[in-house]
Amino acid sequence: MILAPTGSIAQNIWYKIAQQFPFVELDAIIIMPNHIHGILHIDHDIHKTGDAINRVSISTSNKCANPNVGGVTGCNNPMLYDNLSRVIRWYKGRVKYETTKRKLPFNWHSRFHDRILRIETNELNIKRNYIHNNPKNWKYDM
Repeated sequence: MILAPTGSIAQNIWYKIAQQFPFVELDAIIIMPNHIHGILHIDHDIHKTGDAINRVSISTSNKCANPNVGGVTGCNNPMLYDNLSRVIRWYKGRVKYETTKRKLPFNWHSRFHDRILRIETNELNIKRNYIHNNPKNWKYDM
């Protein structure tokens, strides 16, 4: 896959995720012309509370000492915690910022699709292979 300037920005910022979020390990990634596939590992030792995919903390002890923090959701705002939503929000924001700064036309979809990949069912390796082979299947996606 030969990346356009926007794709190069998206790929470069992907590799900065682990620097920004030490609880994240990077895995496979592919930047396609109209979408991205990537696998992130979240260190569960840091996340001893939360739902199954650590999107929203359910802990009663949190970082929110100021009731004016977190917008309308206050201390329940998932962006105050080390979770997948916060990582994706940062990633999408950085890519958008860098593309706008370079006057490149670009917009994200407002959401993202996430899935827990089960190692015991070989799902992780299946998804890695899917990501690796995605450029070969591009002609079927158009």
